[in-house]
Amino acid sequence: MYVGQGSPRDLLNRDLKATSSLLPYLTIHMQSIGLTVEEIAIIYLALPFTTFLSPPITGFLVDKFGKYKPVVVMSLLLNAIFHHSLLFIPQQEIPGVVPSAFVMRHPDSGDIEMIR
Repeated sequence: MYVGQGSPRDLLNRDLKATSSLLPYLTIHMQSIGLTVEEIAIIYLALPFTTFLSPPITGFLVDKFGKYKPVVVMSLLLNAIFHHSLLFIPQQEIPGVVPSAFVMRHPDSGDIEMIR
């Protein structure tokens, strides 16, 4: 199989790298939309099951269609759609919790500014 720019293996590799760069921030995002720690733990508990079930399902689809590339492209599209749909979940303000703020330092004067 040709392994170059645009090959299924290259696309899958890029997708996995992009997805893994989002994982550290998913907990913060889930807290900002109002999920409790227990709900976040249940979501992270489901991740290994989907990782465990995906290869047999993908293998079945590849065997059924006889081609690897359409299955990989479809899974990449679904992955992109689901990860971008996280942007449309509205943020909820939780009573008693101070919203996160950005702390910035001016490069010339050294003044510290907090932006909420």
